[in-house]
Amino acid sequence: MLCPQCDLEFQEGEEFCPNCGAACNQIQNLLCHNKVKALPVGTIIGGRYRVENNIVDGMRRQYEAICLTTGKKVFIEEAELSPVNAVEQSDDPTRAQTISSDESTQSAISADCGYTLPMSLKERLELLNSLSNLQYPKVYDYFTSGDREYLVVEPPVGKNLASFVHENGLPEDAVLDIIIKLCQQVAEIHRLGYLHLNIEPHNIYYLPEGEVRLFDFSRFVKRGTIVKDCLTNEGFSPPELMLPVEATVDERSDIYSIGAVMLWMLSGKKASLLSAPRSNVMSSVLSPELARILLLCLAVDVNSRYRTVTELKDALEKYRAMTRASLRYCSASLTDIGMVRPNNEDACLSIEVSRCIGSHTDSYGIYLVADGMGGHAAGEIASAKAVEKIASCILDALNSQNGSRSFSQLVKDAIATANHEIYSMAQSSPRLSSMGTTVTLGLRVNNELYLGHVGDSRCYLVRDGKIARLTRDHSVVGGLLERGVITKEQARVHPDRGKIYRCLGSASEVSIDTCETTGYGEGLELRSGDKLVFCTDGMTSNVSDEEILECVKKRKDVNSICRDLVQLANVKGGEDNISVVVVEAIASTNSRYSNG
Repeated sequence: MLCPQCDLEFQEGEEFCPNCGAACNQIQNLLCHNKVKALPVGTIIGGRYRVENNIVDGMRRQYEAICLTTGKKVFIEEAELSPVNAVEQSDDPTRAQTISSDESTQSAISADCGYTLPMSLKERLELLNSLSNLQYPKVYDYFTSGDREYLVVEPPVGKNLASFVHENGLPEDAVLDIIIKLCQQVAEIHRLGYLHLNIEPHNIYYLPEGEVRLFDFSRFVKRGTIVKDCLTNEGFSPPELMLPVEATVDERSDIYSIGAVMLWMLSGKKASLLSAPRSNVMSSVLSPELARILLLCLAVDVNSRYRTVTELKDALEKYRAMTRASLRYCSASLTDIGMVRPNNEDACLSIEVSRCIGSHTDSYGIYLVADGMGGHAAGEIASAKAVEKIASCILDALNSQNGSRSFSQLVKDAIATANHEIYSMAQSSPRLSSMGTTVTLGLRVNNELYLGHVGDSRCYLVRDGKIARLTRDHSVVGGLLERGVITKEQARVHPDRGKIYRCLGSASEVSIDTCETTGYGEGLELRSGDKLVFCTDGMTSNVSDEEILECVKKRKDVNSICRDLVQLANVKGGEDNISVVVVEAIASTNSRYSNG
């Protein structure tokens, strides 16, 4: 037998379709009503849309198509009009027809096949046009042709959550961001008096800019609708839809599905009615606070769930704020001579320190890489002096509890002090006259990162499966890249790739980049799951940003990431010294404890 929801064959006697999770007894009921046949690829719909691909989805057919007028990709849904709903039909399929609604006839059809019919495409058109949230698909067109109606909307953008989570994996903080945004969209649907009833990972899209978009509104019903034998998604549909009895649905049905999506994103497990919900959730989620939120979504008894999506969103935002205030950090550093150079002129440092006064705890991190230059051991002296002086300045300042200057200014002052020391040493000794060093410094104060940067060493942020460079190279090649004069590939072999125009020790004063210089404000707020990578150009001259990202994603602990990155740089040539510092922000398993 073919499942009309996903068009794949399943064996008789199976409780659920093994592909899409639709309950098989509901599929049997649906078959009596599903008369819509798919149009073949190449068909012109409405005189202006060419079918590129057809997709089965239960009672409706969906098409990926091209608009012949604009050349844009569109998504078209098709439904069969019952005879009582198709009036004043015209031979012109491009003109939208007037559709009437005979609720008594609809109810009779529903009762006859045991399936609760969703709203018509005409009704869905009006609803989508009423939604004010910009993250809903845009509606392009609606028309009827013969005994069928068509709704043309913007195609899905980005990746659905099923694919995105499988490819990237997401830390708890990123999951919370997505679920909170999902709550905001569902709340808009509820505000208009409707329910979605089809919230599951394949119908939620994660956009490149980090936004979330709900897709597939094929099961919309009005609040308070009495349903029976609706199509369901195993592990995501609420229990009241799974039972072969009539049930009245409201906002709490969608709340169950949101909770089920959240549980799946956090643990990879589907909500199961066959095992006790409490033990299922408690064994899947580390945080007791988050487990309690999930249990209030996934309760079998609807009266034990959150009453509104807004109530759920508020609980998640409160929990997120609490966990962001209780992150813990681990870091590691590693330097290597490489495969070519006779000595190592790099230096690096990572320090984690906490200060407890009474019941209050502050957490600090100092992360630093430096790439020395100058020959005759001068480079080694410069990078080592930079690390020593910067660490000393910052630790002294933190010890003194002097609140008269900002942490961003403290970073600049520490680098400026190191520059003055190295410059004085270079001026006092002919042997050291050409010495200098790059420096990329991160000072973490609780969950805020403050950066100071001079030269072509780098700092990267890895968040939500993506990598972003937080620093700009003060190099000849870096400037050419920024202006678009050369490509990344050309930069790797450019004859001037080793030349920098800014470093410590070359002048009595030096211009220092901070987070503000690169557009991140005074400081960057860190989140659970974030990783920072500080590295010298011995890494970045041979290893691409994308390769760094893959290495970070592949390994879980910071020490292994450091080792793998250094090994990769050496395998790819090891032409220079290599230094790397990796930092990870981790959600505390018990938010009642402070950083430490």
